[in-house]
Amino acid sequence: GYGFSYVFRRKAGLDVWYEDINLGEDFNFITQLQHRRGSGSVALLHDDFGICLHVQHGGNTSDSIPLRDVEREEAQDLDVVELLPHFARADAGAPAGGLLGEATPPSQRRRLVRAHFDNNVVQVECAVSATAADFLRCLAKQAGRDCAGLEVHRVPARSEATEAARDRAAVDVLGLGFLVHMPGVEENIRPNGKCGRQWRQLLDSAHRPMRGDDRIGLRTRELWLRQPEEGADTVVADVGEREEFVVVGVSCQKTTAKKFFSLSSNAVQVRLPAGADIGSLREALGGQLPANAKVMEERPGKGMVSLQEHDPVPDYVTVTDFKGQVGFYTRFTERESLVALQMIKVFFMQPESQRKLDELRGASQGNETRYIALLCNLLALEVYPPILRRFDLPEEKPLQLVMNAMASVLLSKRLTALWLETEILMQNPGKIREAMEHCQTLDVSIPEVLDGMIAEYDSLPMLRNRALNLRGQFGNEPAQEAVEAVPSTSATIAAVEPSGQPEVDAAASAQADAAPKKRPSRPGRGGAARAGRASGGRQRAAAGSSEPVDTSPAQLYEVVHDRVILRRNPSTAATVVGNVARGTTLRGTAQEIDGSPWLLLDERSRARFANSRMNAWALIHGGCVGLGDLLLPVSAERVEVVIRHGYLGGEVRLLVSTSSNMLEVKQALALALGREIPAAKLVTKSGKASFFSYCKDEEPLGERRELLVLGEKLG
Repeated sequence: GYGFSYVFRRKAGLDVWYEDINLGEDFNFITQLQHRRGSGSVALLHDDFGICLHVQHGGNTSDSIPLRDVEREEAQDLDVVELLPHFARADAGAPAGGLLGEATPPSQRRRLVRAHFDNNVVQVECAVSATAADFLRCLAKQAGRDCAGLEVHRVPARSEATEAARDRAAVDVLGLGFLVHMPGVEENIRPNGKCGRQWRQLLDSAHRPMRGDDRIGLRTRELWLRQPEEGADTVVADVGEREEFVVVGVSCQKTTAKKFFSLSSNAVQVRLPAGADIGSLREALGGQLPANAKVMEERPGKGMVSLQEHDPVPDYVTVTDFKGQVGFYTRFTERESLVALQMIKVFFMQPESQRKLDELRGASQGNETRYIALLCNLLALEVYPPILRRFDLPEEKPLQLVMNAMASVLLSKRLTALWLETEILMQNPGKIREAMEHCQTLDVSIPEVLDGMIAEYDSLPMLRNRALNLRGQFGNEPAQEAVEAVPSTSATIAAVEPSGQPEVDAAASAQADAAPKKRPSRPGRGGAARAGRASGGRQRAAAGSSEPVDTSPAQLYEVVHDRVILRRNPSTAATVVGNVARGTTLRGTAQEIDGSPWLLLDERSRARFANSRMNAWALIHGGCVGLGDLLLPVSAERVEVVIRHGYLGGEVRLLVSTSSNMLEVKQALALALGREIPAAKLVTKSGKASFFSYCKDEEPLGERRELLVLGEKLG
């Protein structure tokens, strides 16, 4: 279509041919490419620097009208003029040949830009194609000033201009001035409307400091330089060297209509470090790629070939199964995780952000589930998008993308300490407790972290007092006892997080080689009470007991601790292959190993919760690490109910009482999803019937173990 140009790799052009038709061949090409490689394989690039030049012709079908006249001097700054050597050899009589035949490439052209800093204005000469980093180097050389650490802004600071003036400058920088004068613009960009929110996002993007590799706009004549805002210096500056990445296309072989509709696209994209292998691909996809799913590559003359864990990842692979509903996956490097946590910290250190959290607390009316849901919404709208922009990642479903990407936090003492700090800033008690547990696992001193916060927040009384209150809980107590004093809402929090988010496990919440410590049993979960809850009346002994462990196959266990790690071998030092939250149901065989009871997951549970083709184990009782029950057998009075959507993909497994009615099942579903589901209707469908039977709220669950839901998505 007029106004669009298409750039694609040679292989894509060979795999998907342009049809020989008069109109629509480009649309067909793009559609087929997206179908084969996923929606993320095609991106729209706003051509701000003229990499393409379109010439009006008599047969064009566009009803577009000119927005403004472009002077020859400005046109000669477009990137397309770099093709001057080609046009010099080509026929100069072609359209635009007269213009380009006289031009000098932009990389050789110079221009003047005014730099505002230290209450002075300096004229800086730089290349037309200069980046922000190039501009700072030119300024340092021409003005003899040290520009290290300075931010480059396209609009003046708040102290130098009103918000209205700053917005007008942003409009000019973005080249959107013509829109302001169009009829009906005030109605179209009203703040509460969709267009108004997009308009605000555009202006905010112009208010943000430029990155070093950002090009200076062709129409930019002024720039403002200033030191980073207080507290933001560690965020703006890059930490270490940037890594190289590749983006791999992953397509799933759909075997049923139900699975086909579980994803909006038949393919996803995965960002991996350059030189990554198939094992790294599995790690990035986490539990969304089942352990028994094959990863294959199509090779000429051989068809689909299965790839092994150590094989390098090609540009495009096909998998035999996939459970995810997000179009992009990645795992942050340690450097990226550090930058991300610093950005989160800076955001929540601001008084305005703390006021927002107070408003969320008030709106939740003491309901922790609702508070966590509102907090997640704040993270998705305001906190995570800038992080994704920093790393040039797509902003679709930012909550799931960032949470999946932050796995490296659990591998570093420095990152774990910073994670704890950010959770304290977010007033997130369940996550505070989990972060503290993981601090103990990595031998990070929690009092030292809190002492550092107290010293850093000396000028922020509210935040300092929060750290002081937590610090006071430690005193001379062991660290684990102090952690137990923090209110636990981890189960609530876990319900609103996407599966595959790395968490802390109960078995790792104390050092594996520490001396076992006798802990008092919680009411209803010790001694005879535990034995009485074992299915079929069988008894299970606590760690270290001489009583036999129940080894009946395929027994159901419920996770009763906030998080439990799944490990490749029955040892607290073994490789982590997954994690499960409180309330999760596991099926497997109990075995006593070295005096501790472990659950060997069956194939079904392993495929669902573990990222491993080999065994997956969960510690049943945490006596060896100073804890109590981690898993408990499911009693005969509680059953697993599978909830599926009537039309779309998705599945949720609930553990409910056999005496539950449909309203109670619906409430359990809402808790598992971490949000209210007012439109949800539980239904059944028998055989090949073409209609659903609606279940009334007061109707008992009875013998039904599978239900359908309409009106609410399960994703």
